[in-house]
Amino acid sequence: MAEAVTFPVPKVLVVVPGDILDQYTPEITAPFSETFDFFRVGDFYLEIAIKGFSKATGLAELCRQFNIPREAVIAFGDSANDAAMLSFAGMGVAMANGEAAVKKTAYTITRYTNNEDGVGRMLMELL
Repeated sequence: MAEAVTFPVPKVLVVVPGDILDQYTPEITAPFSETFDFFRVGDFYLEIAIKGFSKATGLAELCRQFNIPREAVIAFGDSANDAAMLSFAGMGVAMANGEAAVKKTAYTITRYTNNEDGVGRMLMELL
């Protein structure tokens, strides 16, 4: 893989059954905890990102480039990898099916899940 990837890689997604992730995540993360952030996303995913690289830093950069105050930003999320972004946004919205920890970081929570068009319904309520 190192030979094939000739460009910077800010994030890697490991996709395996949840029981395998449960078993091996401590072994995978321990040697790299100072270099990378690790997020368990749903049942099958382990997201690995360069420390300090997150959806929040990406959103902050977009705000800077387009001169948008963070107070004017609405962000939606449902998993641990969304928590920093929801905290950064002027209005962080957790999905009804979101993880409990993410709901704690949100300004508000939709009444609907991702599969029930929760983002669209919330935007219609707000706008």
